[in-house]
Amino acid sequence: MSKRRRRLRGTGERWVGLPHWLMNSPAFRSLPGDAVKLLLAVWQRHNGINNGEISYSCREAAEIGLARSQAARMFDILIERGFLVIGRGSTFNNKKLSRTWRLTAEKRGDEKATKDFMRWQPETTNGTSKFFPSPTGGTHSPTGGTMAPKLPATVPWVGLYGRKRPLQ
Repeated sequence: MSKRRRRLRGTGERWVGLPHWLMNSPAFRSLPGDAVKLLLAVWQRHNGINNGEISYSCREAAEIGLARSQAARMFDILIERGFLVIGRGSTFNNKKLSRTWRLTAEKRGDEKATKDFMRWQPETTNGTSKFFPSPTGGTHSPTGGTMAPKLPATVPWVGLYGRKRPLQ
């Protein structure tokens, strides 16, 4: 082991490193800023051996400036996109235990990282993505308000009674 590596290991300083392939994934690029903030806060609690046992609640998200309802929505987005998996759920009867989380980008024990977010694809409508704008036009927004692009009519409108009965 080199001196530099020993020196860094001895400082006890922890950090979160995001690889470029993760940041360039469609799932990460489509995340709202609050979801990224929450993901980093959960990841900050990962110490290398506690994946699947990382405790983080919506109430604790107030420390990073998120309201409980907002944090709950961001957790739902992170689960839906494949960045987090619930390790242990919390119940109404057992309020003292918060949910535990597993980061899919990190290994868990001897298991490899599942990287579920790499399989996530944005929803498409008419061949255009909801999260990534189409080069042919139309206005698309990740927060809603999708407007379909205007396409030329290819078949003229005939109307209800414009055609005669087909030949028999």
